[in-house]
Amino acid sequence: MLKHIKNENVLVTGGMGFIGTAVVKFLSKDNIVTIADRLDFGKSPDIEIDNNNIVLFETDLAKKSDIFNMIKDGRFNSIIHLAALTHI
Repeated sequence: MLKHIKNENVLVTGGMGFIGTAVVKFLSKDNIVTIADRLDFGKSPDIEIDNNNIVLFETDLAKKSDIFNMIKDGRFNSIIHLAALTHI
C-alpha cells in the first residue's frame, strides 16, 4: 500500500506503464510527479502531462542523462522505481 504523501516532488520511473499510470494518477492529486520513462509503449492516454503537477522526462535509465543530476541535486523527496524490461 502506498503511503499517502502530500506536497512533495516525486519521481516515478516507468510511470507510463500499467502500474505506473495508476501510481502517477494517485500521487499527482497532492504532489508534483515527474515521470521517467523510455516510452517503449508510448504515452498512456490516462495521464495528462501538464508540466505543473505531472512532468514527463523521456529517458533510458540505462544511460546517464539529466535525470541523474536531478536525483543527485535532491530534487525529489521520494522515488518510486517501477521501470523494468517486459517480455524478456
